[in-house]
Amino acid sequence: MKNKLLYSALLLCLTLHAPLSSSAEPVTSLLYSCGLHFKASGQSAYIGLGYTDIKGEGEMACYDYLTGTTQHIPLKVIIRGPGAGLGITGIIVSGGVDGIGLSKSPESLLGRYLAVRGSAAVGVGAGVTPSLRVAKDAVVLDLNVQFTKGLGAGVDILSVQIEADSAKKAYTVAPVAAPAAASSENTAAATTSVPTEVITVAENQPVHILNKDGQVIKIIYLRKAH
Repeated sequence: MKNKLLYSALLLCLTLHAPLSSSAEPVTSLLYSCGLHFKASGQSAYIGLGYTDIKGEGEMACYDYLTGTTQHIPLKVIIRGPGAGLGITGIIVSGGVDGIGLSKSPESLLGRYLAVRGSAAVGVGAGVTPSLRVAKDAVVLDLNVQFTKGLGAGVDILSVQIEADSAKKAYTVAPVAAPAAASSENTAAATTSVPTEVITVAENQPVHILNKDGQVIKIIYLRKAH
């Protein structure tokens, strides 16, 4: 009994001081990986006083590293600027970014993005797609602008306001469940059965262990435990 206690204590000590496996997953301070995308349309005008009024919608999707779920948040977008070009210019603006690592809540991506490169002007005609850029903290969004009508088409963007769309419901997608483990009954049925036979052996009677070719690979003697 004393030997068993000593063995158990030694095993516990080795377990507590065992080195970490080299295959352990790296620890990260990030809580989410997010992406957001949107599309908006409106007009930019410059007749005496200019303005840009563009509104749209989009979605933000954030993967939660802790739970494995993905949050989907509907967005509404308002783009403002002083206006540019001659007359009224029809505009479609799309933008977004993926792979944003966050150590705080996804709502931190909402708010006002200010222009980094917010002015674009092209010649007469539609369909040209210059790229503008807005940023909030360290997050940068590239905006693709498509002009649908106007003379001397142009656009001047000062800010992009991104908010959660309260008129639409956010939702969460659960992680894909792993296939259910086979029951013990099914596992037993699928396993090739091995014939067994009970043999009574007298004490100190040799028992021969054979390999698949019938050759003796070990001889053991059974003794009664004291």
